[in-house]
Amino acid sequence: MRILIPRAAGLGGTLADAVRARGHVAVEVPMMELVYDLDAVRIALANHPEATLVLTSPAAASAVVAALGDGHHRGPIVAVGPGTAARMPPSATALVGAATARALAELLPHRPGQVVLWPRAEDPTPGTREALAARGPLVEVVAYHNHAPPDLPGSLAAAAPIDLVIVTAASIARRLASAWSAGPPPPIVSMGPSTSEAAREVGLRVVGEAAPPGVDGVVRALDDWLLTVGGSERTGVPLDRRSS
Repeated sequence: MRILIPRAAGLGGTLADAVRARGHVAVEVPMMELVYDLDAVRIALANHPEATLVLTSPAAASAVVAALGDGHHRGPIVAVGPGTAARMPPSATALVGAATARALAELLPHRPGQVVLWPRAEDPTPGTREALAARGPLVEVVAYHNHAPPDLPGSLAAAAPIDLVIVTAASIARRLASAWSAGPPPPIVSMGPSTSEAAREVGLRVVGEAAPPGVDGVVRALDDWLLTVGGSERTGVPLDRRSS
């Protein structure tokens, strides 16, 4: 089965390796170019050295690690999902794991005078801001910009045929829906609940969801779906052409 793995330009990942280990063809297509604003992150960290630092994506965690350098953040640091947690700063003083940012907000401890510092993308998942603001004064900083690579529709068309797409973020779901031109979009396995919600909003068909979010959860969701539908290798029919 040919599985599309969206990734950042110039970066590979263990997700493609896991897909290949299952005997599938991992088709890696750059679907995002990350541009970090480390100066903005440094200023926010310096202005709020004891804030509860909330990291809701691996890219945000990478931006914080780069901005801190050899320094450290004195306040608690919490993360959404194992992929984000794996890039936590070494100086992290606390970790709360949750599948979504909204779920994470529910687990944040209440501290008198707590400030919540949120390094985020320019297009955050809807609902996250409101959930975090309920836990204390919220300070937001755009830590990175997620741009579409040039001629993404052409890159996706060249990758066809594709049987399934693993969608790792809400922004990828929106980008896939707008750039796919080779017939109906293939079904997707999503990285978690927020990604699934965004994918459905743009008309993508979600056939599996990682639980918990991360490479292992994606592989389990993929295996579960293949057990349910039988897999294209057995039917000989491209998965994106079959009915739900």
